[in-house]
Amino acid sequence: MKVIIFGATGGTGKQLIERSLNKGYETFAFVHDNPQQLIKYQDKITVFLGDVRDFDVVNKAIIGQDAVLVALGVIPGRTQYILSEGTANIIRSMEMNAVKKLVVETGAGLAANQKQLPFLWRLVASIPPMREMFDDKRKQEEFVMGSKLDWVIVRPANLTNGPLTSNYSIGEQLTLRTSSTISRADVANFMINQITSSEWLKKAVLIEKTER
Repeated sequence: MKVIIFGATGGTGKQLIERSLNKGYETFAFVHDNPQQLIKYQDKITVFLGDVRDFDVVNKAIIGQDAVLVALGVIPGRTQYILSEGTANIIRSMEMNAVKKLVVETGAGLAANQKQLPFLWRLVASIPPMREMFDDKRKQEEFVMGSKLDWVIVRPANLTNGPLTSNYSIGEQLTLRTSSTISRADVANFMINQITSSEWLKKAVLIEKTER
């Protein structure tokens, strides 16, 4: 199994590398800059360096892959259209090269039923530059949902750097709290598992830590 991770130097991206290697997959990483952040994996993965908004570079990285994981991140107010334009390039390349499985991390703030979200989350999402970032995430999701691929969209609650617990709730309909969190390790674990699962195929699901 060949798996490529876009946004591999981010918090979730690095966890995806760990989970992919643990599964024994041949792992590839696509990064915009700072490939030295992945130096610990230098003998274990193949790294592509480039701008995800450059189709030719994206296409070169996707040829021959079996699955694509997207954990692209942006800095609100500083980086624009990376999510939507980059994901559009990824989808175009996958469709051209008959690569079917796509798993994309977005955010719980995009829940179809906004009443599932805490008021504070909705308020923050309405303030520039956060509003622009969420608009770009919505376009990103629209491109994914409109594709011909076998896709899964993962919408995590507030992300933490906590450990892998495999103790989380998944669903298209979850009522989240202001304190709802999920570790990047757990998000990555769920995303990796979707490569060989059809349970959530063509669905956008929320994920949060299960409180015991």
